[in-house]
Amino acid sequence: AMRGHAREQRRHRRLQEHHRDTESDGRQRHSRNSGRVVRDNDGIPHIAASTEREVIYLQGFTHAQDRLFQMDVTRRQAEGTLGELLGAGALPSDVQLRTVGLRRAAERSLPILSQNVRDALSAYADGVNDYVARHSLPPEYAALEITTFRPWAPVDSLSIVRLISFGL
Repeated sequence: AMRGHAREQRRHRRLQEHHRDTESDGRQRHSRNSGRVVRDNDGIPHIAASTEREVIYLQGFTHAQDRLFQMDVTRRQAEGTLGELLGAGALPSDVQLRTVGLRRAAERSLPILSQNVRDALSAYADGVNDYVARHSLPPEYAALEITTFRPWAPVDSLSIVRLISFGL
């Protein structure tokens, strides 16, 4: 057990020595959060925070940093509005998913979730939205001539969970 602990301490020191900051200007902390994200040499984010809310917030921030366009496409797919982003080719899928009503189901289920789960979904949405507020949109948006991003909401995450479950 002692060897495993020493190995973990060495790995943690290497991670600290060789991290790449999340923010290009090196800032990690801001008013909503005192946690920290460091990326190892492979670009894998590692989150350190003192509260569960901070961890979830930073997870949303990091997801947006790495996958904002994918998140938006998946959100739109779940709500049946992908055609607004990608054009007429997505309309058959939009019709099917609007008929199934994954977004409506997510909207109905949100109020009956525990306060803890709703708080977690809000923290994640705050992280996504704070990332978007501080950075330009990924290049995929420019290619589609889109200049705005609809703020992430807790129901968006629930809709995606329902979409994934629907596909199983």
